[in-house]
Amino acid sequence: MFIQEKTISKPTDQTTNPPKTTDTHPSASSGHPAGSTAASQKRRMPGFLRKALALIFSPRGIRAVLISYAVMIALTVCATAAAVIVGVVAADYDASAKLNHTDYSSYNRVFLGFEPTVNVTIDLGDGRVITSNMPQLTVGEFIDSLDIELDSGDVLSHPEDSVLTNDMEISLTRTEYKDVTIKDNIPYSTEYIESQTVPRGTQKVVTAGQYGVSTRVLRQKYVNGKLESETVISESVTKKPVNKVVATGVGGTFVGGDGKTYSYSYYIDVSATAYTGGGLTYSGKPTGPGVIAVDKKVIALGSKVYVTGNYGDYGICSAEDIGGGIKNNKIDIWLPTEEECKAFGIRRMRAYILD
Repeated sequence: MFIQEKTISKPTDQTTNPPKTTDTHPSASSGHPAGSTAASQKRRMPGFLRKALALIFSPRGIRAVLISYAVMIALTVCATAAAVIVGVVAADYDASAKLNHTDYSSYNRVFLGFEPTVNVTIDLGDGRVITSNMPQLTVGEFIDSLDIELDSGDVLSHPEDSVLTNDMEISLTRTEYKDVTIKDNIPYSTEYIESQTVPRGTQKVVTAGQYGVSTRVLRQKYVNGKLESETVISESVTKKPVNKVVATGVGGTFVGGDGKTYSYSYYIDVSATAYTGGGLTYSGKPTGPGVIAVDKKVIALGSKVYVTGNYGDYGICSAEDIGGGIKNNKIDIWLPTEEECKAFGIRRMRAYILD
């Protein structure tokens, strides 16, 4: 509001309040009185400006300015808080996407307006089929989001740089190679030989057969976890087989020291010792010339045996006795005296078991 200045003259007491004198000194710059200069400046200021200044600097104007400033501060704080909340929500979504790559349905609806999503199905080839609501990433980015590392033999149905589209179906064919070592048995053969150390008409395994071993290294190709093919990389024989040898007793004949020809079932080379004394043998017959002790597992009791050696023939004997020290290919020959037994000692001899 503009207030016009007025001068009101009042009666004055000439004694107590002398009238004021007007400064009539000229101005230093213009030569006019100072009062006339101020009045001139006021007259030059526009009226609307004077009104605005008066309103601003009035108590009501100052309150309005303070209220406006407070409102601006409140709006600034709200905008800052909104930006922080948006950042936190975006960070939470990014962390959620990393922890659960296949679940994008938890997108805040605010962001769906800015980042469109598509429905995608991927067959991982191992029995797993994943359907997800995904942003419009590339196929390669989608695979990375699932934490799947592709090997050189893996094949995708779509190029990695292609963009996901709605209802896209992607398949992954995974190829894996494995090297395995396989050991196989090599069969052995059986050899039959004629023998004169085996009872005539019987068979005895002289050498037991042993399987050989062959080692093969195979490279197996698996497609989506299923064996598709295999190739032999190397093969070697790590152990040769040992053939089984079976002896068949055929017997034979020989000429004794007495010039006679004898037919025998088999013969064995023995270590011979001598004993003496009277009494009965294991079979109940009395000891005496031509009686020998044998291992009954090697020579059956009661067998007729022709004993001969480089020193000469002992002749036909009968296996009637056994002894604690007579085991395997050992025999004990009866002699009349101890002196003869000592002289006999231990001798290598051959015993023909006669037919």
